[in-house]
Amino acid sequence: MKVKASDDWAAEIYFKDGMKLMFESPGDMLAFYLAPETFMSDAAHNNVANMDRITVKDYQSKQPIDARQATLVFKSKVEGPMGPDFLPFSKREAADAFV
Repeated sequence: MKVKASDDWAAEIYFKDGMKLMFESPGDMLAFYLAPETFMSDAAHNNVANMDRITVKDYQSKQPIDARQATLVFKSKVEGPMGPDFLPFSKREAADAFV
């Protein structure tokens, strides 16, 4: 699947050296984040310490937000592009209201 920054579910990881990886959903990004060595063979890009910024899109506004500050909802009736996924919210209150 080709991922575009304009996709509602797109997530991105920016590395300190300027490299950017795009993911089709927050779930795919989290899979990479939790085990980057599984996907990248070079040391510069398989270490979370080299990640500068991680963004996901707020489920309601579709605006990019800091993934490290997002509240994630899982196991809702809403599915991502490839099935069950995490729904990111910029505010905990919005996530609580959604659930």
